Amino acid sequence: MKSVSGVADLVQWAIAISDDLQLDPRPPILGLVPSLYDNSRAIHRQYLQQLPDVADQLGIKLYPHVRDSSEFKNASANGLPLQKYRPAHPANRDFEALANDLSKLVRKGKR
Repeated sequence: MKSVSGVADLVQWAIAISDDLQLDPRPPILGLVPSLYDNSRAIHRQYLQQLPDVADQLGIKLYPHVRDSSEFKNASANGLPLQKYRPAHPANRDFEALANDLSKLVRKGKR
């Protein structure tokens, strides 16, 4: 599918630009985060099925999907992250793996 191959192109472009700019260290690409996922949409399910192969080919992690929810917009309109606006909302758990990896990266960088 075209959108899924576009993801690979975008990641490869980011890597190429980092190389062209001779960034040292190169900014890490932690992985792919499928967002605004709606399980009721067949196209979303198809994309999600294809993303593991794309992530494997790129050698990067595929994080769990982040579900689509109007609560993200509601929280943003109130100037709050979802975790503060609706602490019990199930979408908060969608970010756990990414947040853990970001936290590890920050701690590692402080050493």
